[in-house]
Amino acid sequence: SGELADEVMASLDLLLRWCALRIVEANTQSLVRTLDLLKAILIHMEASQIRLSEYEAKLLIPVLVEKSGHNQDKIRIEHRELLQRCCRVYPPPRVLVPFLCDGLDSKNNKSRVVATEQIGEAVARYGQEVYRGGAQADVLAVVARMVTERDNTLRQAVLVTMEAAYRLEGEGLWAILGRLNDQQVSLIQERLKYTERDMAKHGVVAGSKPQDDGMEWEGGITASPRPSTPTAFASATAAATAAAARTGRPGSPSA
Repeated sequence: SGELADEVMASLDLLLRWCALRIVEANTQSLVRTLDLLKAILIHMEASQIRLSEYEAKLLIPVLVEKSGHNQDKIRIEHRELLQRCCRVYPPPRVLVPFLCDGLDSKNNKSRVVATEQIGEAVARYGQEVYRGGAQADVLAVVARMVTERDNTLRQAVLVTMEAAYRLEGEGLWAILGRLNDQQVSLIQERLKYTERDMAKHGVVAGSKPQDDGMEWEGGITASPRPSTPTAFASATAAATAAAARTGRPGSPSA
């Protein structure tokens, strides 16, 4: 019901804290139900133009980033989707710094891959807002230095991110990347040669994309839940509560 959606939004910080605790547990069934619940919440927030507060983001996003390198592909995909949805209800530069950037230092290599991929996707979607100015100014340099890592999946994620940035910056990208060693420069240059050829085929010049092409963000919060979403809330909340009860641990979304 609409009442349930209103109650969820009113206690969102407590619910997100509960979800964060469930995510770090080893119980897969509880984890899946919790991710379903979070998906329903974020869909509702996006539809209703409700934004995560900074405090709420700090409760949720760091644990999503750290646990995004789950061993099961299906659960990794769910984490990726939730991070993408977080970008729609919380300004991308703030998501990246410090949350996604912290993921670059994770001990779990799969989490590092996901964090790098999400940075690349954010650059492609939101543009220069992601990496220009403020604390996020060195994010591309940090990513670029990982191009010589042993893991091929991570290297490819780095190169895709460099491609996205090069399309926006052209040769100006090198100034943003700062000091790299010869091997790092060579690997990135080799990839960008293919990027240039692809752009030339479509008559596009690197760095010619308008600087304000990224998505603009509205301030403030509106609380007008849409009638199509509460059903998802009800089913997701019930399922998550039931899964938590089966773990034998105290606590539920309403606790």
